[in-house]
Amino acid sequence: MENENVVVGDDKLVSVFIKIRTARAELKKTFEDADKVLEAQRDQIEAELLRRLNERGATQTKTTAGTAFVGVDQKVTIADEDALRAFLADDPDPTGWFQKRIKAERLKEYQEQHEGGIPPGLSVFREAKINVRVS
Repeated sequence: MENENVVVGDDKLVSVFIKIRTARAELKKTFEDADKVLEAQRDQIEAELLRRLNERGATQTKTTAGTAFVGVDQKVTIADEDALRAFLADDPDPTGWFQKRIKAERLKEYQEQHEGGIPPGLSVFREAKINVRVS
Protein backbone atom coordinates (compact mmCIF):
# COMPACT_ATOMS: atom_id res chain seq x y z
CA MET A 1 0.00 0.00 0.00
CA GLU A 2 1.32 3.44 -0.93
CA ASN A 3 2.22 5.92 1.76
CA GLU A 4 -0.71 8.34 1.96
CA ASN A 5 1.44 10.94 3.75
CA VAL A 6 3.75 11.57 0.79
CA VAL A 7 3.78 15.26 -0.01
CA VAL A 8 4.10 16.17 -3.66
CA GLY A 9 5.52 19.60 -4.36
CA ASP A 10 3.67 22.31 -6.28
CA ASP A 11 6.27 22.12 -9.06
CA LYS A 12 5.41 18.46 -9.70
CA LEU A 13 1.64 19.12 -9.59
CA VAL A 14 1.91 22.01 -12.05
CA SER A 15 4.18 19.97 -14.33
CA VAL A 16 1.77 17.02 -14.40
CA PHE A 17 -1.19 19.38 -14.89
CA ILE A 18 0.51 20.87 -17.97
CA LYS A 19 1.34 17.41 -19.36
CA ILE A 20 -2.28 16.29 -18.97
CA ARG A 21 -3.61 19.49 -20.54
CA THR A 22 -1.20 19.16 -23.47
CA ALA A 23 -2.09 15.49 -24.01
CA ARG A 24 -5.81 16.34 -23.95
CA ALA A 25 -5.27 19.15 -26.47
CA GLU A 26 -3.40 16.78 -28.79
CA LEU A 27 -6.16 14.16 -28.51
CA LYS A 28 -8.80 16.81 -29.14
CA LYS A 29 -6.94 18.08 -32.24
CA THR A 30 -6.58 14.52 -33.58
CA PHE A 31 -10.28 13.90 -33.02
CA GLU A 32 -11.33 17.23 -34.57
CA ASP A 33 -9.18 16.61 -37.67
CA ALA A 34 -10.66 13.12 -38.16
CA ASP A 35 -14.16 14.43 -37.46
CA LYS A 36 -13.79 17.15 -40.12
CA VAL A 37 -13.07 14.47 -42.72
CA LEU A 38 -16.11 12.44 -41.67
CA GLU A 39 -18.27 15.55 -41.54
CA ALA A 40 -17.23 16.54 -45.08
CA GLN A 41 -18.02 13.03 -46.34
CA ARG A 42 -21.39 13.10 -44.60
CA ASP A 43 -22.16 16.52 -46.10
CA GLN A 44 -21.34 15.23 -49.61
CA ILE A 45 -23.64 12.25 -49.15
CA GLU A 46 -26.39 14.47 -47.73
CA ALA A 47 -26.13 16.83 -50.71
CA GLU A 48 -26.29 13.92 -53.15
CA LEU A 49 -29.32 12.39 -51.44
CA LEU A 50 -31.07 15.78 -51.44
CA ARG A 51 -30.24 16.25 -55.12
CA ARG A 52 -31.65 12.81 -55.96
CA LEU A 53 -34.82 13.34 -53.94
CA ASN A 54 -35.38 16.76 -55.53
CA GLU A 55 -34.79 15.26 -58.97
CA ARG A 56 -37.46 12.62 -58.27
CA GLY A 57 -39.83 15.07 -56.63
CA ALA A 58 -39.72 12.86 -53.52
CA THR A 59 -39.41 13.69 -49.84
CA GLN A 60 -37.91 10.37 -48.74
CA THR A 61 -36.19 7.22 -49.86
CA LYS A 62 -36.55 3.95 -48.00
CA THR A 63 -33.70 1.46 -48.22
CA THR A 64 -32.77 -1.74 -46.43
CA ALA A 65 -30.18 0.30 -44.49
CA GLY A 66 -32.60 3.02 -43.42
CA THR A 67 -34.76 5.90 -44.60
CA ALA A 68 -33.45 9.26 -45.75
CA PHE A 69 -35.97 12.08 -45.72
CA VAL A 70 -36.05 15.81 -46.28
CA GLY A 71 -36.34 17.87 -43.12
CA VAL A 72 -36.41 21.61 -42.58
CA ASP A 73 -34.13 23.28 -40.06
CA GLN A 74 -35.45 26.75 -39.23
CA LYS A 75 -33.19 29.42 -37.75
CA VAL A 76 -34.57 32.78 -36.70
CA THR A 77 -32.92 36.17 -36.35
CA ILE A 78 -34.46 39.57 -35.70
CA ALA A 79 -34.38 41.54 -38.96
CA ASP A 80 -36.30 44.64 -37.75
CA GLU A 81 -36.45 45.30 -34.00
CA ASP A 82 -39.00 48.13 -34.35
CA ALA A 83 -41.39 45.96 -36.37
CA LEU A 84 -41.01 43.14 -33.85
CA ARG A 85 -41.70 45.49 -30.92
CA ALA A 86 -44.84 46.76 -32.67
CA PHE A 87 -46.00 43.20 -33.28
CA LEU A 88 -45.33 42.19 -29.65
CA ALA A 89 -47.13 45.27 -28.28
CA ASP A 90 -50.48 43.61 -29.08
CA ASP A 91 -49.50 40.24 -27.63
CA PRO A 92 -50.86 39.64 -24.10
CA ASP A 93 -47.74 37.55 -23.30
CA PRO A 94 -44.84 38.87 -25.39
CA THR A 95 -42.32 37.07 -23.18
CA GLY A 96 -43.60 33.80 -24.62
CA TRP A 97 -41.61 34.58 -27.76
CA PHE A 98 -38.30 34.55 -25.92
CA GLN A 99 -36.05 32.08 -24.13
CA LYS A 100 -34.99 32.60 -20.54
CA ARG A 101 -31.37 33.51 -20.90
CA ILE A 102 -29.20 36.41 -19.86
CA LYS A 103 -26.54 37.75 -22.19
CA ALA A 104 -23.22 37.12 -20.40
CA GLU A 105 -21.52 40.19 -21.90
CA ARG A 106 -24.29 42.49 -20.68
CA LEU A 107 -24.11 41.03 -17.16
CA LYS A 108 -20.33 41.53 -17.13
CA GLU A 109 -20.77 45.20 -18.15
CA TYR A 110 -23.35 45.69 -15.39
CA GLN A 111 -21.08 44.11 -12.79
CA GLU A 112 -18.16 46.31 -13.86
CA GLN A 113 -20.36 49.38 -13.38
CA HIS A 114 -21.81 48.19 -10.04
CA GLU A 115 -18.81 46.86 -8.12
CA GLY A 116 -19.54 43.23 -9.00
CA GLY A 117 -23.21 43.41 -8.03
CA ILE A 118 -25.92 41.59 -9.94
CA PRO A 119 -29.32 42.89 -11.04
CA PRO A 120 -32.39 41.90 -9.01
CA GLY A 121 -33.94 38.58 -9.97
CA LEU A 122 -30.72 36.89 -11.07
CA SER A 123 -28.64 34.24 -9.38
CA VAL A 124 -25.01 33.83 -10.34
CA PHE A 125 -23.05 30.68 -9.57
CA ARG A 126 -19.28 30.99 -9.45
CA GLU A 127 -16.87 28.11 -9.15
CA ALA A 128 -13.19 28.56 -8.37
CA LYS A 129 -10.86 26.69 -10.67
CA ILE A 130 -7.16 26.55 -11.28
CA ASN A 131 -5.66 27.98 -14.47
CA VAL A 132 -2.09 27.06 -15.36
CA ARG A 133 0.23 28.80 -17.81
CA VAL A 134 3.38 27.32 -19.25
CA SER A 135 6.40 29.30 -18.04
